[in-house]
Amino acid sequence: MVAYRHVGRAFRGVEGAFNVALCKIKNKNKEILYDDFLFYLIPSSFVRGELLKQSERSLIPSMSITHLKEITVPLPSLKIQKSAVKKLKIIEEKTLWMKESYKSKVINLNLLKQSVLKQAFKGELVKE
Repeated sequence: MVAYRHVGRAFRGVEGAFNVALCKIKNKNKEILYDDFLFYLIPSSFVRGELLKQSERSLIPSMSITHLKEITVPLPSLKIQKSAVKKLKIIEEKTLWMKESYKSKVINLNLLKQSVLKQAFKGELVKE
């Protein structure tokens, strides 16, 4: 998890050395907390918001492990956590698809615009 500037952004699968801008969070009790639920919980407005609220007021927001440990989160059952994660993943997939779709549409609109402008400057859009 990012501890400075972009407090609360979470990453997975990062290997190697960590610097002071990152902190590694490990789920110690998988019987009550689902790893994927924790991954979505960290950047949520609840956890991230609490971290930002408690961070030192400076130009660069930061958090400490002490702040993180002080946050209490009511946890639903594992079954509900897994169900929530499943729904979040579906939303994430749809959002990614929409993002790619809109990106493609913007590219196509720009190509169309260039084509129409090219025809206009050549005088090909005027009826004779």
